[in-house]
Amino acid sequence: MDTADEIGQLAQSFNQMLDSLNSASSKLKESQSQLIQSEKMGALGLMTAGIAHELNNPMMGILIISSIV
Repeated sequence: MDTADEIGQLAQSFNQMLDSLNSASSKLKESQSQLIQSEKMGALGLMTAGIAHELNNPMMGILIISSIV
């Protein structure tokens, strides 16, 4: 029901505001999803670096001993 009176203009303004809020909400959800994915990748990188460090330490000892013998 589109009317040109004040009530119709108010309803149209509310509908525009609702559309704007829905758009902003979906953009926010997408940004949050990207941030969560980024945090997961950062945690995976940190874990991988720790595992590589733990593997390299004993291997260096083995390489040093094998080069001496």
